[in-house]
Amino acid sequence: MRVNILLAVLLGLPAAAAPVTVPRCDAPPSIDGDLSDACWSAAAALDGFVQTRPGDNTKPSRETRVLLAYDARALYIGVRAYESPALLRATMARRDDVLADDYVQFHLDTFDDRRRAYVVLFNPLGIQQDGVHVEGRDVDYSVDLLMTSKGALTPDGYVVEAEIPFSSLRYRAGPWGVHVQRRIQHLDEDVSWMPLVRGNAALLAQAGRIGGFQDVDAPRSLEVIPSVTLADTVSRIDPGRRDSDPGVTMKLALTPDVALDATVNPDFAQIEADQLVTTANQRFPIFFEEKRPFFLEGSDVFQTPLRAFHSRTIVDPDYAAKASGRHGRTGFGVLVARDRGGAGAGVLRMRRDVGTESFLGVLATTREGNHLGGVDGRLTLDPRTVVSFQLLGTSSDRGKGFGFFAEWKRTGRHLNVIVSGEGRTPGYRADLGFTTQTDTNRWSVVTVYNSEPRPDARLISWTFTHTAFAQWDWDGRIKYAYLYPRVRLNFRRQTYAMVYLYSDYLRVFEEELGRAFYGDPERSTVYKGAVLELGTNPLKELSASLILGREWDNFDYDFGAPPRYRRVSPAALADPGAPLDPGPGRGLSITGRLEVQPVSALRVTLDYSRNRLVRDDTGLVAFDESLYSLQATHFFTAAWFVRGRADYESLPSNVRAQLLLGWSPHPGTAVYAGYTDDLTRNDGLQRNHRTVFVKLSYLVKRSL
Repeated sequence: MRVNILLAVLLGLPAAAAPVTVPRCDAPPSIDGDLSDACWSAAAALDGFVQTRPGDNTKPSRETRVLLAYDARALYIGVRAYESPALLRATMARRDDVLADDYVQFHLDTFDDRRRAYVVLFNPLGIQQDGVHVEGRDVDYSVDLLMTSKGALTPDGYVVEAEIPFSSLRYRAGPWGVHVQRRIQHLDEDVSWMPLVRGNAALLAQAGRIGGFQDVDAPRSLEVIPSVTLADTVSRIDPGRRDSDPGVTMKLALTPDVALDATVNPDFAQIEADQLVTTANQRFPIFFEEKRPFFLEGSDVFQTPLRAFHSRTIVDPDYAAKASGRHGRTGFGVLVARDRGGAGAGVLRMRRDVGTESFLGVLATTREGNHLGGVDGRLTLDPRTVVSFQLLGTSSDRGKGFGFFAEWKRTGRHLNVIVSGEGRTPGYRADLGFTTQTDTNRWSVVTVYNSEPRPDARLISWTFTHTAFAQWDWDGRIKYAYLYPRVRLNFRRQTYAMVYLYSDYLRVFEEELGRAFYGDPERSTVYKGAVLELGTNPLKELSASLILGREWDNFDYDFGAPPRYRRVSPAALADPGAPLDPGPGRGLSITGRLEVQPVSALRVTLDYSRNRLVRDDTGLVAFDESLYSLQATHFFTAAWFVRGRADYESLPSNVRAQLLLGWSPHPGTAVYAGYTDDLTRNDGLQRNHRTVFVKLSYLVKRSL
């Protein structure tokens, strides 16, 4: 097997190795962080790990051994990782928040199709992080699997045990593709069970394989999660309101690879607010990630390059239903919902595997007179070259519209090149998608050069990246263009420095902003900027980052930033009701983050950002906005925690505070009790509204 893998590495080709046979356990192991159960003595052992960063398939600094076994109900994973206990980074953290720790990570390609894999990882205390990796995209960590894990620190490192029920996965009988990788944080080192070819565009094509699963139970199962949110709210407008919002979410697994989901009056109340973002002087909508569990289940099948479907456009559904899964080489998803106010929504998605790593897909959406349909695909031409595309047509009260996306990506050991473009005609409208701007064509060329890492040097590696970008409308008018060189330096002790320089041409027309301009109906500027970014995580108790930016001659769009900043253009100073008078100004931006972890169960984070712009022609401040967020979380156990958070926005002088006590032993079952307060600082603090709430949900799972 190793000879075949080595040959594949030398040729830069995917490894085609015989699968490792996973033995069946007579009795399942107890998931307690102790590998002394009889099951582990007969388990398949994965060893021979190699260092893949900073070394290139070289001997790792620490030894790692992984054990695999199964029974009719679940896959069992055992990990023994060697390390000095004093150097380990292991925190009691919330689920999906352990990437700053040491961890062991598994990619489980349960259809062995080299396109999609579950990602599960565990820190030394057994805290879980899980998601879905679709080749060509970042890992989506919003997915939560029902599984059990336990970790324990040992005198020579740590041990992790995990149980992943087959009923938590969508899978196909036969061999699975598997990657096993370990992260050693204090060394900034990655190790892998399978050697990895630098410059190969595909990760899953280089995976190893496991097999031997026989007589695995695959019964139909039903999951029901009833939930209720009780809230008592007091505001300046309403002296008191009590709400009770019950709901239920259901999931029926028809086969190991097909599931039906439904929800009635779902409780989509967020227990955490979205991260604060600057809103002053913004021309386009701001994107917020989906956080609601019903929409996250199987969401990867609906994702396409142009974001033709974004589930947060379904704001408050009375009910919704979804079917998703795959049949043979075809994946599919169907979603229907009735949103607040009676608006119906429907989405259809199908994706067909082609060849060994490529796919072709179709997507259609409909909502209240807006219809969208199109095709997309990802074609792997060779191990280093990938082409992706999407073509969409829309119909609405704007008439007909068209959108496109195209990308050619060539990867290499040192040099990577990406040529990409996208566009939308003036009539393009996608009510169920996320669109920042129509009437655009955008093309860019991104060139990335990575140095050869030197593991023992003070400067371990460096990367130079350059982007050339141009955008114009469908009448051929150039709207935006820039040159954007940047360099990153990677040092020891997880410390880096980045320097960005940019030169941008920006042209704005009054019809784009929907309001008349004072004088000339179009404006243009060439603005320049420089950014310095620094980051370090030298100790497990401390990490920090800082971004400093200055720019010259960027536009103030003359919106003002009420209530603190009125419009300061020459036209507005003469007449506050005058048309818009955009003009260049000098900008300052600061973003900082400090995270302190004095003990493994307590984490305190402070985030700060500031954005300021001063008009050149009047010398007056167009806006100066600062955002502060302070958050502290303490975990009593892996399931019990208390979290406090306070946010401050300087423009509206708004203060938000939240205190949350939570218990969540596994996905679907949770109890949250919280208090939120929203106040405005105006000659003291004036309350806008405050809420006391309790949210409860409980997962009931039965085999049918």
